[in-house]
Amino acid sequence: MATDLKYHSRHSLGQLELAMRNDEQWWGALTAFEVIDNYTLATLGDEPPAIDSLVLLPMIGDAVPPAPGGAELITTGEAVISGEPMKLAAFRRG
Repeated sequence: MATDLKYHSRHSLGQLELAMRNDEQWWGALTAFEVIDNYTLATLGDEPPAIDSLVLLPMIGDAVPPAPGGAELITTGEAVISGEPMKLAAFRRG
């Protein structure tokens, strides 16, 4: 069963990544994220992933940035980072 969690718009990119990593250990792997009412709404479900495996990187326009070494693209979406909407790519280290 999927769980939707809200993250405040004041989070920096690093704070959002850390919060999602921590929440994945309780609620399951990140499957999607989007901006709703100035919050980042993340959908988590399935089995929890390996600890600290999530990596969020800013998109380059509409293009996905190169994957960090050994990482696989999970999804793309939009988040609110320090009060501003930003397109992000979510990767999972294998």
